[in-house]
Amino acid sequence: MKTSFSLEGLTCAHCAAKIEQSILKAPNVLRAELNFVTRTLSVETQDGALPEGIQRIIQTIEPGVRVVERAEVSKASLLDQLESVHRELRKRFARISSGGTIFLLSFFPPFSGQSSFWLLLIAYGIIGYPVLIDTWKKAVKKNLFNESFLMTIATISALLIGEPAEAVGVMAFYEIGELLSAYAVNRSRYRIFGLLDRKREIVSVIREGAVSLEDPREVNPGEIFIVKPGERILLDGKIETGEALIDTASLTGESVPREYKKGDEVLSGFINTNATLRIRAAKRYEDSAVARMLSLIEEAALKKSKMEQWIARFASVYTPIVVFSAMVIAILPPLLWGLSFETWLYRALVLLVISCPCALVLSIPLASFIAVGKLSKQGILVKGSHHTPPADLLRAILNAKAVIFDKTGTLTTGILKVDRVSSFAPYSKETVLRFAAIGEYHSLHPMAGALRDFLPEDFSVDDVTEHRETAGFGLAFRYKGSEILLGSRKFLASRQIQISSSIDGGEMLTTLFVAVEGFLAGVISFSDSDRFDSARLIAYLRERGLKTFMLSGDRESSAKEVSDRLGVDQYFSELSPEMKIEKYETIRDQDGISLFIGDGINDAPVLRRADVGIAMGSKSSGITLESADIVIAGEEISKVATLFDSADRHAKIIWQNIFLILGIKALFLLLGGFGLSSLWEAVFADVGVTLLCVLNAFRLS
Repeated sequence: MKTSFSLEGLTCAHCAAKIEQSILKAPNVLRAELNFVTRTLSVETQDGALPEGIQRIIQTIEPGVRVVERAEVSKASLLDQLESVHRELRKRFARISSGGTIFLLSFFPPFSGQSSFWLLLIAYGIIGYPVLIDTWKKAVKKNLFNESFLMTIATISALLIGEPAEAVGVMAFYEIGELLSAYAVNRSRYRIFGLLDRKREIVSVIREGAVSLEDPREVNPGEIFIVKPGERILLDGKIETGEALIDTASLTGESVPREYKKGDEVLSGFINTNATLRIRAAKRYEDSAVARMLSLIEEAALKKSKMEQWIARFASVYTPIVVFSAMVIAILPPLLWGLSFETWLYRALVLLVISCPCALVLSIPLASFIAVGKLSKQGILVKGSHHTPPADLLRAILNAKAVIFDKTGTLTTGILKVDRVSSFAPYSKETVLRFAAIGEYHSLHPMAGALRDFLPEDFSVDDVTEHRETAGFGLAFRYKGSEILLGSRKFLASRQIQISSSIDGGEMLTTLFVAVEGFLAGVISFSDSDRFDSARLIAYLRERGLKTFMLSGDRESSAKEVSDRLGVDQYFSELSPEMKIEKYETIRDQDGISLFIGDGINDAPVLRRADVGIAMGSKSSGITLESADIVIAGEEISKVATLFDSADRHAKIIWQNIFLILGIKALFLLLGGFGLSSLWEAVFADVGVTLLCVLNAFRLS
């Protein structure tokens, strides 16, 4: 069983890593992941029973943190929580400002000697009292290896060796850095979740002939609701009356509004720009597109990448080593060689301040979180899977050697159109098309949509009798007394209708044979058009040095035509879903890490098996969404290129932060050991570099 919690009041990134490691050691716990950026903890247990000590473990490491189940958190507005944190940050700013003013006053001529000392002491208390209280609470719980403890020891020791101004300055610099880092993280959470978690909105539902204002959660599928110009569509549905330009950017990332009319399907999150619409709800609010996307993003936020896991393990070893090294530096030189205790204690304090690994623990997941949030705003949902977090998916994309596509609905639009019609006397082409349209009237097959415009004006469903369909082959019916057959060559042959081998539908995607009263009347060929940006994407992938493959269930001639037209390196045709998996495995073994891009239920097995499975289209089925690691909400396949570009930027920012953090800390550890840096520089090496990395991560947004 998996349970998620929100940790309200969690402020220390290093402590978050320690909480995760401690919970992992608790009995019955199979998996535990804590994301400091989102303040979310996910715990998976063997028998469904949560360990009783979770609250105690958290309170021991970070006293004052409130643990609330995510199910309870979702009832309150996340934006209200973020506003509450923002108010707390403003209070911290006021406190630091007042303490800083007193600190500066101590340097003015009227204040000297004892007066200056007392002003510095007051300033130290105002600025640093939350740190001192936090240190005391954690010390009582025997939690000493934390940033508050290190900062307290360093500044109190500075006071004791006669450096009160440096003690206050270091505490002020530390608190300012913490304030700016907290503001940056809260701003990041606000940016990402603020776009998806809406303030309470209502729906105008038509019930018993009157308009009723209801919570969207109270609207049932099948009910009709009204959306006025400027309003957000809150439920997935189909337009019953009206035409409007609709802004789809919140889900698809498309900047230009699209025209929607009666019969078109719309998704929650879209914005109606210019006309009143009546829409019939297709799903409950909980199953709507926006609710589903928010749920998937929150789930993704709980997953920790391999690099984050490594950093957590590194931090748990690194900090104690530096602390004990500082103790050795403070004690051994004075004890063994009679050197100045104050000098070596000061050097040890510098090492203590530098030692906290918060910059690493915070900046790496923050960069991943911002990258995933940015992609979601562009209509690309990087949700990951149980075993592959979003950050690891971005790294896999970067290391990919091959990209494998489904054909219909992925590289092509999947929307059929009549391409060619042949007829045989005494029937005309118009008559053949009319018979086909009548037969496919009730069908959901893509051919039916292509034939709809050819229905006769005087058509009545009462004219059709004895309608029988054989799935995958064809159908038979009577129209005004005449028996008509529609279907494949094999279907007509099963009804003893012989078709000359010279009669074919050509190189098109689908061919429909039409027979009337036992004789062939005509042949209709359908074609499928390429997506407008498919060729551009293939060219982009080739420039990156990636191989491209196409797997299709269509016949060889059709697959070859599309492959040649788009410039795909290699294609495979007439494949069943099982055969697609086999081909994927073969390509994966030959070329290495491979992406698979598909759109339908029949692609779900390969999407699940792929190193990175990408589902196309905003109308993806539930099983396709579940199977894919990444979902492109719109219809632009070129967004796969956006995904690669984002993976490039994400990797650069991550490595820049790692080298920046380790480089600066190594430099100041070395300088501190030789007495060439003060506590001021040490605070910069700790808090300052954390802030720099947070700001660097914001370049991804």
